[in-house]
Amino acid sequence: MKNIPAFNTSAAHKIRRSSCVFASTFVHSHPMIDGYLTPKVLKLGADATVAWVTYHDSIEEKLRVGGELYDVRDVAAKSADNAARLAALFHIFNHGIEGDVSLADFDGASRIAVWHLNESIRFFTQIPQTKKQSETAQLDAWLINFCQNNGTNEVSSSKVLQGGPPSLRNKSSLDAAMGNLHELNRARWLTESRSRIIQINPSILIEKIS
Repeated sequence: MKNIPAFNTSAAHKIRRSSCVFASTFVHSHPMIDGYLTPKVLKLGADATVAWVTYHDSIEEKLRVGGELYDVRDVAAKSADNAARLAALFHIFNHGIEGDVSLADFDGASRIAVWHLNESIRFFTQIPQTKKQSETAQLDAWLINFCQNNGTNEVSSSKVLQGGPPSLRNKSSLDAAMGNLHELNRARWLTESRSRIIQINPSILIEKIS
């Protein structure tokens, strides 16, 4: 992941998102109201908000199963918010605590955030996986994504053989990966009217939702 491409979003979508984009800044003093600290809140300016939405959406696109950031999704999911916080710190350093965070400050912050994402990818891809482990992980992720999108916990083997991960579109590879998921209590085979059905452990889908 070398850069963040632009993604088109509607104006209403941008405005709705921008209302939630802010960064509380920790400075040496905060006024007290009724005995409580009231830290200064910095908001992204209009141009910076548009840039944040573009950044956020481009990251989200890559978090899907098979996406560039799927394997580092726990890190990547926080990247846009971290970029906003870092932009606020740049704003304080350059301008103090008054005014809105500028596009220039967010642009610099997002570049650093992208660098950290690239480092996460580099680090995690250096951990070797056997072909068996890789195919088991791919099947697990594909099954979970399919079940969540279709509101079920069962998938026919024919659907996996036709539309699953490319390396698992043959019976021997699918059987081997399913054997591993069965040992891990994540999925099992069922037979219905001579058709083979993969049943996902329902607790796994509940964990993903929560």
